[in-house]
Amino acid sequence: ISNYYNMRWVGINVIFLIIISCTYSTEQFKEGKRLFDVHCSGCHGHGAEGLNQLYPALKDVPFISSIKNQLPCIIRKGIHNAETFTYKTRHGDMEMPENNILNAIQICNILNYANSQWWHSEPYALKDIELILENCK
Repeated sequence: ISNYYNMRWVGINVIFLIIISCTYSTEQFKEGKRLFDVHCSGCHGHGAEGLNQLYPALKDVPFISSIKNQLPCIIRKGIHNAETFTYKTRHGDMEMPENNILNAIQICNILNYANSQWWHSEPYALKDIELILENCK
């Protein structure tokens, strides 16, 4: 009888592992990639290559490093030509639409996806993103 229960237990575990392996993605930044594709790639490209002189590439590591702590606010508030404009790109005062529908977790996911693909610096922590967003002007 105990052999029967052991075989049944093994069978249940095998079925469970098959189900999990069919739905589990090994892509670490899957949600960040999805959000980047939906909210960012239309202008910056799927590979962050930008669009000629219209929209900047996001692969310029020194430039991105210099504005790393401003990126959450840039995503949330956008970039607008105004006297109070505080976010200047290397290409001048470029317009970028605000994105108020993204929450701190989603912004963190986008930035960590981009960081894993192109910048390879210290990952963003959610608590830091939340603090930066609280202080956006």
